[in-house]
Amino acid sequence: GNFCFIGGFGFPFVFRTLMIARYGVHLEQKTFENRTSDFVWMLMINMMILLPLKFIVPSVSQPFYSSSLIFAMLYLWSRENPTQNTSIMGMIRMPAFYLPWGMMALTVLMGGDPVPDFLGVLSGHVYYFFSVLYPRQSGVHFLKTPQWVEAAVGSVFGNPVIRAASNIAQPNEARRFVGRGRRLAD
Repeated sequence: GNFCFIGGFGFPFVFRTLMIARYGVHLEQKTFENRTSDFVWMLMINMMILLPLKFIVPSVSQPFYSSSLIFAMLYLWSRENPTQNTSIMGMIRMPAFYLPWGMMALTVLMGGDPVPDFLGVLSGHVYYFFSVLYPRQSGVHFLKTPQWVEAAVGSVFGNPVIRAASNIAQPNEARRFVGRGRRLAD
């Protein structure tokens, strides 16, 4: 399975790219704020859920799982923002909790296959259950981000907490520019 190929250029490609920009970026910047390694671990867990499906249930095998991964992010976003009002293409308004199902219905109406979308919702739910719902009830965290993922992400992206702290001027250090500016890398 491949998670990088979204498809040939066309309406589905543009639609999926916009879903990444809207829901994936929001997840990374809000839900997983200052927790890049947890975001990467969430993506890895969803990939590990999706990949063996072709061996377990061959009838749902997909050559590319990017659509499923995008729908997993959409599902997680909808669970984190269930009461937020949203819309499908600016026309059909609904609470965010129902958005994955509305998008799946749109896929069917446009003649697409809903199986990849459903697999994404399924993997997103498995992740959400074991990372949020089950720990909330039992106190047991199965999906805690391993140290090796934190180390790998830290070596690639740096530690965001340390990076943010390095922007603070020392008391004896002269500052040339004073203001509320934001660095482009942040």
